[in-house]
Parts: sequence; C-alpha cells; structure tokens
Amino acid sequence: MKVEGNLAYGKDRVKFREYCAFSFGVFGQNIIGGFVVAYIMIFYTDYLGIASTAAGTLFFVARLWDAFNDPMMGFLAEQTRTRWGKFRPYFLFAPLPLLIIIVLSFTIPSFKIDNLLWAYVTYIAYGMIYTVMDIPMWSMTSVMSKNQVERNRLITCGKTAAPLAIVLVSVVTVPLIKVFGEGAKGYSMTALLYGIIAFIGFMVLFLFTRERVEYSNNKVTLKDSIKLIVKNTPLLKILSAQVLIILVNGLIMALIMYYCIYVLGNDVYVPILSASFVIPMIVGITIALKLGEKFGKKRTLIVFLVMRFMGFILLFLVGYENIYLLVGVNAIVSITFGAPEVLLPSMMVETIDYMELKTGVRAEGVIWSTQTFIAKTGGALSGILLGVLLKFIEYVPNEVQKVSTIKGFHGILTLVPAVALLLALIPVCMYKLDEKKYREILRELGR
Repeated sequence: MKVEGNLAYGKDRVKFREYCAFSFGVFGQNIIGGFVVAYIMIFYTDYLGIASTAAGTLFFVARLWDAFNDPMMGFLAEQTRTRWGKFRPYFLFAPLPLLIIIVLSFTIPSFKIDNLLWAYVTYIAYGMIYTVMDIPMWSMTSVMSKNQVERNRLITCGKTAAPLAIVLVSVVTVPLIKVFGEGAKGYSMTALLYGIIAFIGFMVLFLFTRERVEYSNNKVTLKDSIKLIVKNTPLLKILSAQVLIILVNGLIMALIMYYCIYVLGNDVYVPILSASFVIPMIVGITIALKLGEKFGKKRTLIVFLVMRFMGFILLFLVGYENIYLLVGVNAIVSITFGAPEVLLPSMMVETIDYMELKTGVRAEGVIWSTQTFIAKTGGALSGILLGVLLKFIEYVPNEVQKVSTIKGFHGILTLVPAVALLLALIPVCMYKLDEKKYREILRELGR
C-alpha cells in the first residue's frame, strides 16, 4: 500500500452494491433514531402524561446505564468470530427485537402498569438494542477495506444517508400520524412502519457487504478496552465536541413539534421547518467534505462551527413573527450543520490508526462504541435539557401558552444551541492529529 496526500491507498476496493447496502442500513437506523429523538419527548408529555422533568430524569438514568453497556458491547463485538465476520452477524439477529421495541416505546400499555415505569423499561431496552446495531454498523467502515479512500467514502455515504432519513422523518411523520388515526395510535403505527424499513435496511446490510480486514490476534479485556479509550487523547477531544453538537441537533429535533404547535400555531409547519434544518445539511456535507480535503478537516470544521454560531444569533434576532423569513434564514444557516456530520467521524477513523501505532492494538469495535455512547448521550442530554427548560419557561401541555413561554421556546431554539457550539469549539481547537501527523502514522504502520 502506498501513501499519497493525506490518504492511504491499497488493493481493497468496496463494491458499488456494498456502498448502497451500507447506506441503506444507515438510512434505516436513522429513521428509527430520528423518530425517537424528535418525538419521544412529546409522546411522553402529551400522551403518556409524564412530566417533562421526569422524562429528563429517565434520559439521564438510561445514559448512566449506557456508560457500562456501550463499552461492553464494543468489547463483545471485538471478541466475536463467526463465518460471517466480526460485525455482520449482528445485522442478522438484532433487527427484529429493534422493530418490536420501537413499537412498544410509542405504545400506551393496555395492561395495568405505571406509565413512567413503562417508559423506563421500553426506553432503556431500546437503547440497549440500538447499541447492538450501531457499534457493528459503524465498525464496518474500518473492516470493509484497509484503503483510506474507501473508508472515507463509506463514512460519507453513511453520513449522507443519515440526514436523508431525518428528512423523511421530518417531512412525513406528522402526516403519517394523522393518516394512522392521530393520537397515540398514530405514533404506534408510524413506529411500526419505520421499524419495518429499518429491519429491511439491516437485512440488506448483512446480505450485501463483506469484511476484508483480518482479525487481530490480540485479546483485549473489557478493562483494557476502557484504558485504550482513555489513552486516546485525539479521540477524547473529538467525542467532547461531538456530544455538544449532537446535543444541539437533538434539542432542535425534539423542540420542532412544540415550536410549531405553540409558537407558530399549527403542526402543519413541522415538515417545512424540519426540512429547512435537514435538507441544507446535506448540501453542507458535500461542501464540507471537499473543503476538508483541500484545506484540512480541523480548519474547515472550525470555520463551519463559527459560522453556525453566528447563524443562530442571527436566527434569534429574526424572531418568529414572519414564518417565511424564519424558514429562509434557517435554511441558509443549516448549511453549516453538514461539516461535523462528515468531518468528525472521518477524524475518528484516524484515531483507530493512532491507537494501533501507540498500543499495537487495533480495536474498531471499542472506538465505535464511544461513537454510539456519545450519540445517545448527546441525544439524552438534549432531552434532559429540554425537560428542564420546558419547566423553566412554564410550559403547560395541550394549552395556549403565555407570551413569555413562547419567547422561551424561541430562545431554546436559537440561543441555547449557540452557547453549546461555542463550547464545542474548545476541544476542536485543541485537536492535534492533523493531516501531516496522520501521514506519519500511516508510514510507520506501513500503509
């Protein structure tokens, strides 16, 4: 294998059908993930009758469990050895449980059980099964080829498919809920439909992809796995930025339904406002990828985050009186959302090679378990924060809101994300694994 520019080239080539299969798997998973992030809070508060602060506590408890569960899943994936490979078997056996639990998560129990307890059981079970799918899926980007170009293309395909899934969820969920009968039944049937799409996506991922990178002979214990993560300082900086960026995305997705109903006055605006966030993000992914290749990933990411911060301040000043102006400005601002989606995961793959050089251990499952944990942590933190903020602005479910509450919703949509993005800039600026150092790592590894 030779090194050219900042990428490694080798003989491994991923087939076109594998790119399609991987993208379809990511698409299906993000339909489920996007639906949960955007609608679980409003389902809890407005249909299960759970207080927003109680729902926030639930998210916090679930993430405490994930702090143990996700590294264990990464460790388990690393130890898996089958005729199908190390990660592919999970796409065969886990999709059906995921389909079942996603429907139960959006169902009001017909038997006697406390609704909050039901939420705890179903949400934590959903998080565990989601982990079983997510860690192997993203770990596949490291074992389908040794070729860095192919890996980056896989990540780009996945990170492009993800917002497409979010677009679908954003645009069609409210109409689907109404078609299926409104109320809780509409949520349950929509969850069933999305679960079926995800099931098919993972089956395609299992059937049409292959693992090409040989297994490591190193036996890594769970304790060693945690040590590897702690010692990987570039990875920790990426994760610190990611958790804040995911918090912003999750907060916005969860707030849109509330914002449209109680600020704009009609849930018909949900698809429009959602699309103005997500569709420009896809454009931003393409732009950021090209700029990252030309000017460097870190530099490009910093510029996009600064622009995104300034955009949220502008969005706050625009206000919510003119829906067309709000959507138009938001669409322009949302182009900046694309950079973290594609650049941070690409940088994360590089930390796998960094860890291999420093420790002699190549543990893709361990690294990607952190991605899963951070994704769920950021989503949970957004739910916890939203629960607290809804209490703070004195939100009352299914009632006309006070003027101060309406202004509070607008502040949550704009100023809170702006603050989180400023904090995310700190670890990104401290990240030291640039293109030059990565080329040196590849040379030392003989790639």
